[in-house]
Amino acid sequence: MKRYSAVLILSVLFQQTGSLPFPIARGNHPEVTDDTIIRISEAPAHSALHDLLVIAFDNHIPLGITVGDTRDTDICGASLKLQRGTVTVAELIAAIEAAEPRYRAAIENGVLAVIPTTLSDATAQFFNTRLAHFQSASGPHQFLGLALWRSVRSVLSPGEGDNVVHPVALSAETVQGMDVKSETVRAILDMIVDEGNGGTWILNASQIKILSGDTPMPYEVYGYVGEDRSFLSNQVCSH
Repeated sequence: MKRYSAVLILSVLFQQTGSLPFPIARGNHPEVTDDTIIRISEAPAHSALHDLLVIAFDNHIPLGITVGDTRDTDICGASLKLQRGTVTVAELIAAIEAAEPRYRAAIENGVLAVIPTTLSDATAQFFNTRLAHFQSASGPHQFLGLALWRSVRSVLSPGEGDNVVHPVALSAETVQGMDVKSETVRAILDMIVDEGNGGTWILNASQIKILSGDTPMPYEVYGYVGEDRSFLSNQVCSH
């Protein structure tokens, strides 16, 4: 008998509507390079995590952040030193690494990755977990993130399942479904947030030290279209 673990029970709005307001989109945002010019609408005044999410949201930069991989490595305690105006992605990367030298930032797989220079064994194993086949129908970025979690659980906890739904805004952008073989979890997360008008994944590494039947999703995936910018203020470190 399969064991089902309820992680989050919330209404999934896009399933209730029967249709989605955005057409399916793939890669509508410009390719991000070190020379890409980005706009900083307000001087950073919060944690580096919050301010990075705001900058990425405003500029549709696909972003991946690992939060709190170890006790000594935590982007939440850092502060970005930037002014309002325009900078290049390379300048943003330099500001990130100056704010928290134990982190590295770089464009990888079309995504701005903000990750500790040294990953814990548990986090590295999670990122490098290879899925023989990941398949998901089209839907909001959050929907694809949830589908990925179900695939990950089938590998890490075979024989167990999840009764999980995820809240999605009615105006969320619909992105292309995926059908990929022999890819790592990290690569698929990057593919998801690179879809459509871009998005971000946020991994709370403290949640993956022990992955069991009662473990919640260790990451969140958001799209930049259809989300209220105020959701960023709720992204805080919980460990």
